[in-house]
Amino acid sequence: KGSFPKEEVVDEILTAFSGTDGPLSTLAIEKKVNLRTGAIESTLKQLHVEGIVDRIKPKTYSRTLKKWTYPKDRVEQTLASKQRAAEEVAHYFATTGCRMRFIINHLNDPEMSDCGICDNCTGKQWTIDFTVAEIAKVQEYLRIGYFTIEPRKRNWDNKNIPQDEQLKEGRCLSKWKDGGFGDLVMRGKQVDHQFSDDLVDAVITMISQWDMAERPTWITCVPSTTSGNLVPDVTIRIAKKLEIPFHQSVVKAKSIKSQKLMENSAHQGANVNGAFSIIDTPPPGPVFLVDDLIDSRWTMTEVGKILRQAGSGNVYPLALSSTQAGDS
Repeated sequence: KGSFPKEEVVDEILTAFSGTDGPLSTLAIEKKVNLRTGAIESTLKQLHVEGIVDRIKPKTYSRTLKKWTYPKDRVEQTLASKQRAAEEVAHYFATTGCRMRFIINHLNDPEMSDCGICDNCTGKQWTIDFTVAEIAKVQEYLRIGYFTIEPRKRNWDNKNIPQDEQLKEGRCLSKWKDGGFGDLVMRGKQVDHQFSDDLVDAVITMISQWDMAERPTWITCVPSTTSGNLVPDVTIRIAKKLEIPFHQSVVKAKSIKSQKLMENSAHQGANVNGAFSIIDTPPPGPVFLVDDLIDSRWTMTEVGKILRQAGSGNVYPLALSSTQAGDS
């Protein structure tokens, strides 16, 4: 379905060029349209092939005079072809016969004998159950450590964030619905409405393995209006284990749209800009900033910025799970 952009997406991007005197960068287009960066870039590349836009330089395009008509018939034919290919893959996984013969038949090879070595031919299949802790341990080994939360150095308006207002490098415990701790985070949010002691212990273990230049002397959390006391509760429990004080220094200053509705970095950053305020002067020492989920990092970046402006020490973000695609 992603092989060609939808008609409304193309229209939005072409409308962004209206009223402009010159070319637009992909960043400028992001500020005008609430679309994912990848969707904007892939659409522009296809429009460039179609001659609808010219690429002036990498990630900068201008609108040509060529009239645009959405190629509906060609798109439908392409989607139908890809759908048939996807169905064949599904049939391959579902077949109870020889898997190699399935592929050979698909390629019209005259060789019709079974391979004798696939799972269906040998009858050897494995279904093994692992504990959440075992899965998490394997995932940690494969990642060679926990997820790193990289500090943003440029703001949503592409201006540099002052170094003394930037986050420090942080850590994230899991990937959302990863079969390990990510599943426990999901259960805590959606079923139990409280995070388990296993997650608290896992966070403490992660911190103990964290090679830090300094150790935070207090802890706080990102305020939320949707998850109630979920994040403050787990943060307080982490604080008790670490034997450092918890201070709820930050609150929501205004109602904002859900970050899930913001499709690109410019809109995500602008959405949380000015959304939080300080209610209690923070302690001067370094601090852990906790949230349950992290994706674009803009919420953490904004809260960390106002903490630093209010006089706190370095801010080290901590998250239970990442919903960002492509984490490694």
